[in-house]
Amino acid sequence: MGKRTDRKKLIVVLALLAFFAVNSYLLFFPVPISVGTVYVPPGSKSGEIALILKEKGIIRNRLLFRFLGEFYKLFKNIKAGEYSFGSRASTLDVVKKLASGDIKIHVVTVPEGYTMEEIALVLSMEGLVDFRKFIALANNANLTVDTFSFPAKLEGYLFPETYKFAKVPNAEEYIIMEMLREFKKRVVDVYSAEIEQKGYTLEKVLIMASLVEREALINPERPIITRVFYNRLKKGMMLQSCPTVMYALGKFRGKLSNEDLKVKSPFNTYICTGLPPGPICSPGVPSIEAAIRPADVNYLYFVSRNNGTHYFSRDYESHKRAKLKYQGT
Repeated sequence: MGKRTDRKKLIVVLALLAFFAVNSYLLFFPVPISVGTVYVPPGSKSGEIALILKEKGIIRNRLLFRFLGEFYKLFKNIKAGEYSFGSRASTLDVVKKLASGDIKIHVVTVPEGYTMEEIALVLSMEGLVDFRKFIALANNANLTVDTFSFPAKLEGYLFPETYKFAKVPNAEEYIIMEMLREFKKRVVDVYSAEIEQKGYTLEKVLIMASLVEREALINPERPIITRVFYNRLKKGMMLQSCPTVMYALGKFRGKLSNEDLKVKSPFNTYICTGLPPGPICSPGVPSIEAAIRPADVNYLYFVSRNNGTHYFSRDYESHKRAKLKYQGT
């Protein structure tokens, strides 16, 4: 009888030792885990966080994680957001990572000349926004930054820059507001007085700058192209800017056909006089400055040399010769 009892005690002791050995190993020693990013939503409870981490393969033992979390007072102050984990981590490492609030920051570059849809695509591919929600909001925003009211449609106003964003709930509005604040700081605050002094409006400047952004590849040509457009407007000529047709068609790649040039749209400057009804992209500062400070030239035409530069002409006959030389038409 005594031997049997001793054996049971030994089994219990060994089981407890094994339990503590395994959990101590998980607790203190890095073990292989699933590499990846985990999003902790705002207001998450300890059990919810443990379940998320377990399902992602970041922890092995939810009870151990919750015990440690309580010990480190993790669940009272945990910062919502994304947390990145490497290939090996102990449960203690995971808890300390979450306790540090070291959330993942996405560095996103929005290039000059991108449309709202292209910007939304960049942000959605980064996992920051829902593409459709972003477009829906950007098309009907009515937002204000420091008493400056933006138009309902934000094409052209989402400032191109490199941003640092954290993943947050309702990120669409948060990110749009950040981009509008940048526009306010970099454009409205800097150029409003000069725009008014020269008799322009911010909207017209932005529309012109967006055309120049899509036409020019090098900065020295931006003020010249701007003046060509202003000269044509003054004479009542159509701008005949190919990027406006591409915008109307919803495509920014490839060569336009003669049928494309006939597409019915207020943005098609091959069939409509004056400026388009709105910007066709988000222009950068060089194009905005060019729209405000055009070159003093009397050119009316330009054609691509197929090397990133353009040939400018004062009359149609010279333009036809340049087209034949550089475009073969």
